[in-house]
Amino acid sequence: TLSAYATFDWRPIYLGYVALFLQGALLISIGLFASALTENQIIAAFLSFGCILGLWMLGALGGIVGDTTIGHILSYLSFSEHYERLIRGLFNLKDILYYISGIAFMWFAAHQAVDAYRWK
Repeated sequence: TLSAYATFDWRPIYLGYVALFLQGALLISIGLFASALTENQIIAAFLSFGCILGLWMLGALGGIVGDTTIGHILSYLSFSEHYERLIRGLFNLKDILYYISGIAFMWFAAHQAVDAYRWK
């Protein structure tokens, strides 16, 4: 193993796995919500891809807006900044809470969409 030749900082590795899991769970929950909105799988795929692309682009848009309140809000809503901090090994509770609250919100929204469909 490489640990015989060098010392590793295991924190970025472990947080990278946590970030990968949380990122995947958030993207799956966005897809679940898009699937709950429509019966067509193709429309759900395009809708979820559009939402994911939009969330990813918010970070770039926040950088374009600059160091303003709106720029900070847009950067915070983008999942790429939270992911990058975690894979660098910077543990911050707001990054973990961002993913957990996003997952919970998407599950709640999907549940509400399915319940609304049942009442029709």
